[in-house]
Amino acid sequence: MSANASADRKCYVDDKVSKVAWLNRSNIIYAGQDKWSLDPRVDLVTKGQLEYSLRIQKVDVYDEGSYTCSIQTKQQPKTSQVYLIVQGKWHLHIDTSSTQHTTNPRQPYRFTLGNGVNILYSKQKLEQI
Repeated sequence: MSANASADRKCYVDDKVSKVAWLNRSNIIYAGQDKWSLDPRVDLVTKGQLEYSLRIQKVDVYDEGSYTCSIQTKQQPKTSQVYLIVQGKWHLHIDTSSTQHTTNPRQPYRFTLGNGVNILYSKQKLEQI
């Protein structure tokens, strides 16, 4: 799943189901038709009485993880798990504006990743690994 796309997690039920809920990391997202999540990107998609699907719009890497559809039947509870994998967009930038980077192997290089994450490494340390 690419970042910023919409993800539909489908859950099909039969006519013997009395209660349905969606959970993520043990947090209730929906219980029946009641939304427990405060996230405005999350919606419930129902088609008749047999489909009870979760839609997440504009997915982010933070949405990645296990989602559980929990169904209460007359006999016993059942669960169905799906795992959402989000492929984020990372940009790698190498700052080589200083001549020290090429002449001094101990001078650290700076990598800037998306979301403001910076990584510094020393060429000497990498060559020793």
